[in-house]
Amino acid sequence: VGIIGAVVLLTPLKAYLKRLCNEVASPLDCLLTDVGRALTLTISAIAFVTLLMRYMITPLLTNLLPAPMASLCLLGESVSHWGFPCGEGHTIARVPPHAFVAEQSPGTPEARMLVTADLSAALVPSIINVIILMGLPKFLNERSLTLWFMFANTYLHKCLFFRPAGARILSAFDWALMGMAFYFFGLYGRRLLGKLLVGYWVVFLFICPIVWPPGTWARYDEYPPTELTIRIAYNALEFLFTLLFFCAIE
Repeated sequence: VGIIGAVVLLTPLKAYLKRLCNEVASPLDCLLTDVGRALTLTISAIAFVTLLMRYMITPLLTNLLPAPMASLCLLGESVSHWGFPCGEGHTIARVPPHAFVAEQSPGTPEARMLVTADLSAALVPSIINVIILMGLPKFLNERSLTLWFMFANTYLHKCLFFRPAGARILSAFDWALMGMAFYFFGLYGRRLLGKLLVGYWVVFLFICPIVWPPGTWARYDEYPPTELTIRIAYNALEFLFTLLFFCAIE
């Protein structure tokens, strides 16, 4: 449902991307030049969006959203499943499942402000992905590099920064964006990676349990880990299977 909603939301972007596809790219002189351009634009977008969210959007949202968020509690306890603080028995999903400790009193304005701040921070990589998808193909000769930079932006943010339980709604938006980038511009090196993943699938399956810490189990989408190592392992596995889907699923 989330992906369907994201695709509908992103429908106006399709005409723009189709127009970009019809534009003839310049001859590829040097791949390193394209990578340098892409890095410059991506780093600039990260700096701009981060500063904008930190000093303008987040303070605005923390003042405006807690009241409407309180009205969500009228929908029942199911709202808590998505990380919104409702009811005295709800624990804010800021801690791993093995340490249920509420950092704020649940159901209070302070708790709602905390969740709002976390959600606004989680919006940053999604906004940057939109900028990358709209901007990079205009400046790159090798447009198929676009999706790699979207991968890097998305999963570095997920690994390095805490994302609340409610932010998993944004994952559908990010995946829809990646799907659009893949459809219009492809993925650089896809054929080679696909052959390697198909030919050495046993190695792929061998790597996955090595990445995942032994004995670890939980719904980390519902209770996001605050420990950096677990967060990196969880999102590294997600990236591996995302790569498998785009390169070799057919």
